This record gives sequence, structure tokens and C-alpha cells, in this order.
Amino acid sequence: MTSKKKPDLDRFIQRYIENGCKNAKDAAIFAGYSERTADQQGSRLLKNVKVIEAVEKYKKEQLSAHIWRKEEKLELLQKIASNGIRDVVDKDGNIKMENPSASVAAIKEHNLMQGDNAPVEVETKGQPLSISFDVRNPVGEVKTTNAKP
Repeated sequence: MTSKKKPDLDRFIQRYIENGCKNAKDAAIFAGYSERTADQQGSRLLKNVKVIEAVEKYKKEQLSAHIWRKEEKLELLQKIASNGIRDVVDKDGNIKMENPSASVAAIKEHNLMQGDNAPVEVETKGQPLSISFDVRNPVGEVKTTNAKP
């Protein structure tokens, strides 16, 4: 007499997550269900509260692993800006910036993330002057108006 191994819910969860939450039948077979009933058992197990919670937890962990924190984004933008203004020598021996447009774009995005694009007030000869500009439009005009006291 051979003893059959009882199907294991934890093994189902393990395999289902390992296969990217795409193959419940394979996970059911791995867990100990017969190939003949694995399709139905896998479908049934996907409704199990313990399975649902484990899969949700896994998906949240995967999502958070791919979301950059604000600090990481700002650091990357700083690296792009710094690398783009690095001096390089062209084939004619002229010193030029490596990629100034990438630097400008990175600085603009960095400023947007930090809220540094608000209008600036400067006092000139006792009268405040309001200066505003759109950094997303590099050919736009700088507008100056006398601010009301």
C-alpha cells in the first residue's frame, strides 16, 4: 500500500508566486494535486483567503521594489545634469559640453520636483518686481511686471 502525499497549500502559494502568478494548474501539481484535477483545484485555490492574501502581499512587494523614492529620482537627475555639462574634446580639439540639453532638461525636471519654478520677487529701487517664466519653454520670454505693494 502506497500512501499519497496530502496536497500542500503553502507549496501551491510558493509555486504560483514563483511562476509570476500566471499558472495555477502548474502550482497545483507542484503542491501535490493530480494532473487530472489540477486545473480545477488551482482555480479553487485562487479563491482561498490565505492564497489571496499571500499573492496580494507579493504583488505589493514587487510594486514597491519598482517605485523610485523621490530622493532616488532627484539623485539620478543630479547625475544626469552633472554628466551632461562635463567637458569633452571634439575631433577638432575644441572643448565642449558633453550633453548640455540633457543637463538642462534634468535641471528643469529637478526644479519642478522641488517646486523651484514659482515666480520670484526682486526689489528694485524700492519697488518690488515680479519675474515669471516657463522653464518648459526655453525660447519663451521672461515677463517682468511691477508688483503691487
